[in-house]
Amino acid sequence: ARPQAEALLARREAETAERLAVMQARLDGAVEGREAELSRELAAVTLELETMRGGLSHARRRMIEMEAEVEALRAAAR
Repeated sequence: ARPQAEALLARREAETAERLAVMQARLDGAVEGREAELSRELAAVTLELETMRGGLSHARRRMIEMEAEVEALRAAAR
């Protein structure tokens, strides 16, 4: 009875190890997929941020120019 029990235990251990390996492979694939998705999202958000920063910088320069124009018009009107 003992050799049969040991053989059964060994088979179950092997099956469990195989299932664990399959689950680990699935998990690794899911993690890699999620990392790739997050990397793409980060790249898109970073590009959007840089675009907004450029627009904001342009708007600030234009605002300074317009303030200077208003001051020049006020000075000319005096």
